[in-house]
Formats: sequence, structure tokens, C-alpha cells
Amino acid sequence: GLLNDFTPLTKLESKKTTFKIKGYGEYTPKNYNDVYPNREITLLEAIGTSDNIYAVKLGLHLGSENFKKAIEFFTENEVKAVPSLFLGSNEMSLLELACMYNTFASLGNYYYPSFYNKIIDFNDNEISLNGNSYKTLLLKKLVTILNQALLSPFDKRINKTNKPTMINYIPNVKYSAKSGSTNSDSYVIGYNPNYLIAVWTGSDEGNLISMSPTKSIFLDL
Repeated sequence: GLLNDFTPLTKLESKKTTFKIKGYGEYTPKNYNDVYPNREITLLEAIGTSDNIYAVKLGLHLGSENFKKAIEFFTENEVKAVPSLFLGSNEMSLLELACMYNTFASLGNYYYPSFYNKIIDFNDNEISLNGNSYKTLLLKKLVTILNQALLSPFDKRINKTNKPTMINYIPNVKYSAKSGSTNSDSYVIGYNPNYLIAVWTGSDEGNLISMSPTKSIFLDL
């Protein structure tokens, strides 16, 4: 959105809406607890409270095919250009999701994941590593704005209709963060220039009763 003249203060109306989408039909997304501001809200408010109406309007403005192409870089799963994609319906592993948000933490550089920290030879000497290979995907100045916007889930000032999603989990240090949930699972990813933490809990089978398994990833940046 930041590439398409949107800013953190860009306003769109958020109310219960049925979208009529050419080539797809009707689509009626819902906010958490079916609660809506019924007024214009900023992008900053939408991020802080995970407003789904705003997200779909923004996604339709960008175009589903453009959004699909952006997601496809980060996952091996098939990505379908459907409206629910704007709300995170595409299946991704926790590692894929962590690598995507690590691109924000790294100011636009996507680092291909590896699973080692250091290598020691038989004489206890550390072998020098060249570091992970990376590809620059995003403009640094735009990612900096996004990272500031993703502080809003902790911002108690955004509390008019729906509370910020992370208001009950304010850390001692500053983190950008995003959470998400369905009826059977939930996740949260928090990051700053030094660390990224990604946690998922839920059921691989989509069973509401079995929300016990938890997976987490910690990256020292």
C-alpha cells in the first residue's frame, strides 16, 4: 500500500460490508467479534486493531494478482488470488512467515534461511562464515515506515472501537508486531533490528478443541 500513495494516515471507511467482486462474486469479511468502527479509520488504526474491512479494501486497491505475486516469493505453497488472501488465508509454514517478517526487520533484505550459528573445527577454532545470502525486495524508506506502523498493536491510544491486538502484552523493549487468528489457531510475530520471535499455537487439523500444539522460532539478527 505504501507504494500506491497510501500512508499510515490514509483513511478508509470500516463498516460491515459485502463486496461484489468481478469474476468472484460476493465476499463478506468480518472483524473480530463482528465489531466495526462504522467510520473512517487510518491505516495505522487498521493495523493496530487488525481491521479486516480496511485490509480487504486496501487489497482490492492493490489488485489480487499483484498481492498474489508478492506472497508467492515467500512460500512454496500454491497461492490463490482470492479476496481472503488479503486476510492471510494462504497456508504458510511458521518458518516462511518468519522469513517474510525478517525482511521487514532487515529493512527490505530477504535472507534465505539456514540452520546453523557457527562451525567449530577439531582444534576448537571457529570457521568463518560468509553469512546468509539475501535478496533486496523492498525499499528501505518504505519498510522503515511499515516498521513504525507495526508498533501500533501495542499503542493504547488506538482504543476507540476495537482494542489494539497486543495491548495486553506490552514488552519492556520496543517491538513491531502482527498477530492473526482463526477459529482453530493463532500466531504472533514480533521483531526489532536485533531479534525476531514467531509463535504459532493451534491444530494442524483445524480442530477447535485441540489448540494445544505450539511452534516457535527465534532469530538473532
